[in-house]
Amino acid sequence: EMKHAEMLIDRIIFLEGTPEISRYDVIRVGTSVKEQFEYDLELETSGVNAYNAAIALCIEANDGGSRELMERILVDSEEHVDWLEAQLELIETLGLENYLITQVGEEAEAG
Repeated sequence: EMKHAEMLIDRIIFLEGTPEISRYDVIRVGTSVKEQFEYDLELETSGVNAYNAAIALCIEANDGGSRELMERILVDSEEHVDWLEAQLELIETLGLENYLITQVGEEAEAG
């Protein structure tokens, strides 16, 4: 998300605007892995909606550069939504403890 924010700030500055970095959504931190994923999914889904609306504005303003940037960020966000939905489905199917065991196993294999 910070990478996306940096890209957006760079674009705003390029367009001679002033980024309003003090305006941001409230970030909720879950008390469990499942709750963290659920909150992250809400935030990403909200982002997808915002990026789609921004793309429409870019088309209307004939701003191809900003549109391209928004489309790249949108794809990243949609992939993250897909991943989060898959993780929540695994937690539902396997149960939280078994899900966590599979994640620790994958982490050990990758390390």
